[in-house]
Amino acid sequence: MLTEELRTIILKITEDPLYVKPSAIDIPLKLNRRLREYFITQLRTRKDKYAAQIFNEQIRYDELDKVLKGAYQYLVDKCGISTEEELYRFLKLLIGNILRQQGKREWAKREELENPVDEAIFQSIQSFSRGSEYENIPSLIEYGKQNSLFHWNGEKWRVTNLGLAFIKLSSMQAVKFLILLELHQSGGKDDVWHVSRNYLEWIYTTKKYFFDYPPDEIPEIYLGKWLRRLIEMGIIEFEIAYEGGVGNFQYDVGYIIKVTKFGEVILEIILDSESDPLSTFVEMLYRQELNFSPDLLSYYSNSETIEKLRGLFLNSEIVKGQENEIKAGLKSFQDMGYISSLKTFIPSIEGVVRNIYVDKSIGGTDKDLEPMLDQLQSNRWITKETRALVISLGRTKKVHGLEGLFEQEAQIYCRMTLKALEDIHKNFYFVFV
Repeated sequence: MLTEELRTIILKITEDPLYVKPSAIDIPLKLNRRLREYFITQLRTRKDKYAAQIFNEQIRYDELDKVLKGAYQYLVDKCGISTEEELYRFLKLLIGNILRQQGKREWAKREELENPVDEAIFQSIQSFSRGSEYENIPSLIEYGKQNSLFHWNGEKWRVTNLGLAFIKLSSMQAVKFLILLELHQSGGKDDVWHVSRNYLEWIYTTKKYFFDYPPDEIPEIYLGKWLRRLIEMGIIEFEIAYEGGVGNFQYDVGYIIKVTKFGEVILEIILDSESDPLSTFVEMLYRQELNFSPDLLSYYSNSETIEKLRGLFLNSEIVKGQENEIKAGLKSFQDMGYISSLKTFIPSIEGVVRNIYVDKSIGGTDKDLEPMLDQLQSNRWITKETRALVISLGRTKKVHGLEGLFEQEAQIYCRMTLKALEDIHKNFYFVFV
């Protein structure tokens, strides 16, 4: 499953920052031009009905470049082949293999090489191009880079706050986290690395739809990329569609792709119009990366930070009437009783919001939480981010119930609560006064 493979990669990078060092090897310009010229010529000469799709997949979206670079490095590093003509011969055969795979196998069958060793070399490259483990690691690393889970700083890998949060999540939450992360960075329908909200809404509403070829042969344009990832995450699945023939004979006519029961649950939560707590958490971490902020996960787990916050909160007039609850919440948090901590923290935040609302003579305490937050934001007593944090935490209690939370999930929401309380204090005393 994608989430577990990605988790393994991040853990390995955490242990060894030089794990899978990016290759400095590139295909020489002259050889690269020859290969591309051959590829385009084959497409134009064949006039295959899938030729335009293959062009989009392999050229516009750089799939050909990635496969050829990997195969080139394999030939140079593993096989010791270095002459341009030998490299061109093997890589040209690989292009033929790509055309046969993506062109519904209507290209002529390849003849076996005369030298058995050459045939063995090509078979190893062919296996690589079909998605062997050798090729899968770079793909996972590229996905992790494109989604800000880690990056190469020129000397070593650095796992981001997003990556550190991801590896702590349960399997179900990890799937949700990745999809939310893709949505936060989506560039629309042409973004192969980040699925679009419109597409998720469409498959959630449609439930199932028909393709005339299997997902592993769908061109590597945005749709193919999205489908593969969603299948690997368990959001969708596919099955062969049959029609009756003569007697008991049936023949396949295509493939039905449908949303799984697990996918329905995940998509319903993600696509809910109300702000999701985990979505708010993802956005917080994403903003941290953009602003080079301290690690949220370690910052609010540090005993010195907790003591600082204890003094900050309990000496503040805005927590009047909430002192005991905040003390109890901090103690439960330090004792790793995260659900108990949330039970006191969430009502405390709401109490603090009402204190500010009354203190600034905006109104009484008869309003619901969200209208009060809207007015506090419009009067610049809290920020948009703080409002989103408080609302999402309140909805966690309302929608999910605290008893049904996993401790890991509750730990995340506790950290969000501490950040919300700290932000409210900073906004009240230092930012907008």
